[in-house]
Amino acid sequence: MKSIKNLFKTSSISSASLSTNTSNKASTGAPSTNDWEDFSDGSGASTPPPPPPAPPEEPHPLTRDWAGRINSRNVRDTFLREPIGSYTAAHDLRVWTGTWNTNGKSPPLHLNISPWLQTGQHPPDIVVVGFQEIVPLTPG
Repeated sequence: MKSIKNLFKTSSISSASLSTNTSNKASTGAPSTNDWEDFSDGSGASTPPPPPPAPPEEPHPLTRDWAGRINSRNVRDTFLREPIGSYTAAHDLRVWTGTWNTNGKSPPLHLNISPWLQTGQHPPDIVVVGFQEIVPLTPG
C-alpha cells in the first residue's frame, strides 16, 4: 500500500519554479513528487486509513417492544439508542417442570406433593406445574 506521502502540493512553490522545473514533469505534465509536501511521520511506514464508521446497530427486538410503551418521544429515542446490555443482565435460571394428570378426580386431603417438588440440593428459581384432566370426566 502506498503511503500518503506526497499527496498535497507545497504552497510555497512559485509559478516561476514550476515553469523552470519542466524537466521533472512526468509524461502527464504533472509536477514530480519532489514538488509535493511530505505529511508522513518520517518512519517510512504507511498509516492505514481509519475504518469506516460502523453502521448504527438495530435495536434489540425487546428494546423496540419496550420503547413502544414510552410516551415521551425524547425518552423513547434515547432509550432506543442505548444497547440492551446497558440496562439488562443475563444469568442462568433453574426451571423445574412437572405435569400431573388428575384423571378428573380431586386429590386425597392427606396428599403431600412436597417430595415430588424437591429437586435436590439446588432448588429451582421457577417451578411450573401443569395439570391435566382436572375437570370431572363424565359424559354430559
